[in-house]
Formats: sequence, C-alpha cells, structure tokens
Amino acid sequence: MNLTSFRGKPSDCTEAQNFVDAKLGPYIINDTAAAELCSRHLCQDNG
Repeated sequence: MNLTSFRGKPSDCTEAQNFVDAKLGPYIINDTAAAELCSRHLCQDNG
C-alpha cells in the first residue's frame, strides 16, 4: 500500500490502522525496549 499518494476507500484506512495496532505498534514497542535494555546492561548506559 503506497501511503504517499493514497486515494483509497475508508476500509483501506481501517486495514492500515489494524496493521499498525496489531503488528507494527507492538513490534516498535518491543524493539525500543530491547534497545533500552541493551544500552543499560551491555553498554553501561553509554549507547
């Protein structure tokens, strides 16, 4: 789905929102938490 020139149906927006809520959002939260843990424990808060 190309969101830069999107001219779709409202259901397409719902589909995109569902993807963010179900897949992308949790992935970003998990990735951020992993980076914070790495910074704290492996890099002694230096990275």
